[in-house]
Amino acid sequence: ADVTSISIDDLRIAGPDAVKAKLLTLKPGTVCIANAASPRDLDVLAWACLQAEKSGFRLMYRTAASYVAARLGLAPKALWRPVASNTETQGGLIIVGSYVPKTTQQLESLRAKNNLTQIEISVSDLLNPELRETIFQQALAQANASLIAGRDVVIFTSRNLISGSDATNSLNIGHQVSQALVELLRGIQITPRFLIAKGGITSSDLATQALGVKRAIVLGQILPGIPVWQLGTESLFPRLPYIIFPGNVGGPDALSEVINICNS
Repeated sequence: ADVTSISIDDLRIAGPDAVKAKLLTLKPGTVCIANAASPRDLDVLAWACLQAEKSGFRLMYRTAASYVAARLGLAPKALWRPVASNTETQGGLIIVGSYVPKTTQQLESLRAKNNLTQIEISVSDLLNPELRETIFQQALAQANASLIAGRDVVIFTSRNLISGSDATNSLNIGHQVSQALVELLRGIQITPRFLIAKGGITSSDLATQALGVKRAIVLGQILPGIPVWQLGTESLFPRLPYIIFPGNVGGPDALSEVINICNS
């Protein structure tokens, strides 16, 4: 009851003026979810939001990349593809923090089909202060050695979900896991050929906290809904292709497909 919903019918039948009118009824601090299911839906939503803002209305957005394109009026363009380089011989790095079922399915497909170094981080061991440092050092040694040898490396958290006694404790566990991945990335001494972050929170924390990104160029999408950044010069790995792979995006083999494209 506390959340306002903009429905498919609002976007497709009532139209942008009606969506704008609905937005203008929102009270400060409230939440609105837009049920957009196609690029055209996002175009209608973006127009309505822009018109609402022109009226002096203030909106804060939490969106995927597709909305940004609609907001900017960007026309569809070809998918991004890497430029081959004979000078880069190091491996690529994939960090998987998301534990939603689709990510787990994609990870299982990747592990079955690709010849790469696999490093599993046990969440239960990670939460044990006596084991944490040992886990870190072992994972870093294996990752750095594989990267310099030219092997791709996937670092992933164990798939079993560990919950706390209440919502606050569960959030704390998630924060500890995220911080562990941040610390691991900071400890990587070899600049990878590419970096894939799997999971929305994972990719955000790795970019801001581990990589120190202040500015990046969006090169495009490697697959629909999966943007690629070129990291700024201030970051841990300047100009590195950074692939932001949301947890619930893509088919069962999408993660494998992205890595194959990066290695093509």
